Amino acid sequence: MVYRLSEPEQYSGRDVLVVGGGDSAVEAALALTDAGARSGLSYRGDSISRAKPKNLEALDRAARDGRLRLMLQTQIDAIEQDSVALVTPSGRRQIANDDVIVCAGGVLPKDILESIGIQFSSKYGQA
Repeated sequence: MVYRLSEPEQYSGRDVLVVGGGDSAVEAALALTDAGARSGLSYRGDSISRAKPKNLEALDRAARDGRLRLMLQTQIDAIEQDSVALVTPSGRRQIANDDVIVCAGGVLPKDILESIGIQFSSKYGQA
């Protein structure tokens, strides 16, 4: 699980789920799609309204064209090695997945995530 997208190209050819409903989530999902990833965007609300109009138009277009999976009213139930389980209005749904990128605010809620068993490692790029 990654909390911030920095190099979308590294996800080319992979199934990637972005979680969030703001500009950073929308921009990450679109950048991943453009970089050749099979990306999806999961958001707990019934619409994405906090993003800029330009981002919403691009998201709508990518979802309509089938280049991006837009999954509204969903929440992650479990992250497994090669899949993610989502809770949807119609029940639990399992989707193929390689990576999860969380774009849900400026500060990673690390203490809460660690308390439910998620492990972290920090990786830094080189200049």
